Amino acid sequence: MKWGWFCDNCGHGPMFGEGLCNKCGNWRPGSEVPFEHNETLKKLSDRIMEKLKKDLGLK
Repeated sequence: MKWGWFCDNCGHGPMFGEGLCNKCGNWRPGSEVPFEHNETLKKLSDRIMEKLKKDLGLK
C-alpha cells in the first residue's frame, strides 16, 4: 500500500503524486524537480537579472 504525503509548506494532503503540492505548488523535499521546471526557473531568473542590471545601469 502506498502512503500519501503532506505538504511542508501549506499542510495540504494527503497527496500521491511525485512531489508537487496540488494546492500551493511547493516541491516536496527529496523529490526530483522535472527538467522542464528547472529550465523555466532559469529563464525567469535570467529575465529578472537583465531587468535589474538595466534598472541599476550595470552592464
